[in-house]
Amino acid sequence: MLEFVGNCNDILDWNTIIKEVQDQEGKCACKYLPVKDVPELKEIDDALSTIGSYNRESIEWINYYPGKEFSMEIAEKFGEFVGAPRMIKSWISKIYPGKTAPWHWDWDVDWKKYTEQGNPVRFTAMINEPAPGHVFIVGDEALYNQKQGDVHKWPDFKSYHGGTNCGLVPKFNFNYLAYSE
Repeated sequence: MLEFVGNCNDILDWNTIIKEVQDQEGKCACKYLPVKDVPELKEIDDALSTIGSYNRESIEWINYYPGKEFSMEIAEKFGEFVGAPRMIKSWISKIYPGKTAPWHWDWDVDWKKYTEQGNPVRFTAMINEPAPGHVFIVGDEALYNQKQGDVHKWPDFKSYHGGTNCGLVPKFNFNYLAYSE
């Protein structure tokens, strides 16, 4: 179950941060995954294939990274806010109107190493102003019309999740993975 942590709008100006990244190219994360070579990813891809009618053209999300497209200071302030300053990685994700991030978990080539070095915890902040059509799902919980800056802690950093934007403006989330201790 997702755990509501609080609202971080008092420490981070998300509107300014969104303006900083929104026109940058970023990285279309779904196009760089080794889907056919990694069993965990192949399993997800095979599940989409069995559906038959999933519109693969709709799959697209763009990631922006600290130290590249936005300041590392943002991730550091966020880590202090959630009480987990030992960051593993963080990123801002953007989903354009009409696009989706289908049901998946965030596979990473180093995910096993993370568990050997500590207890990874995952947080997501809703960084847009609430907008119709912006949906984010983790496990069996859907987040919709959340306040800008609302932060949730995930039950497991490998939780299955998905997002969609059936609205009219791009949807942005801030994602943060760190060690709990």
